[in-house]
Amino acid sequence: MDAEDVCQEAFVRALERLEDCRSPRKFAAWLLQIVRNRARNYIDYRRVRETVDLDKIPATGGDKTDRAVERAELRGTLRQALAQLTELQRQIVLLHDLEGWKHREIAHSLDVSEVASRQHLLNARRTLRELLGRELLEEYTNA
Repeated sequence: MDAEDVCQEAFVRALERLEDCRSPRKFAAWLLQIVRNRARNYIDYRRVRETVDLDKIPATGGDKTDRAVERAELRGTLRQALAQLTELQRQIVLLHDLEGWKHREIAHSLDVSEVASRQHLLNARRTLRELLGRELLEEYTNA
């Protein structure tokens, strides 16, 4: 079913962009590239959406070392900071910073402009710096 959806989306995209195909002799290669790009985007999309919930990952293997405890606390702090972002900001941060997507890919996937993608990332990072900086500052001043 997924392959059919990807192909259908590729054909719709090709129809919308038909004027971009400058040479009728290269139509097949042009169309195949669109299909490949759609398939890659879909694979990336599924990989992002099928990640394991952080709550289901044990914080440590067996014994609770200081480093494992710190990582668990940091994970919780980061999760709380990410929860303060809008859904769109959170998706853009995760796609760009964790998955390595380009703004063009994010814009296409989330149906926003590249400029909007960049602006949301800028605002999200500013919010995260403020939230995480304040959290870490309080942690070190209380220690």
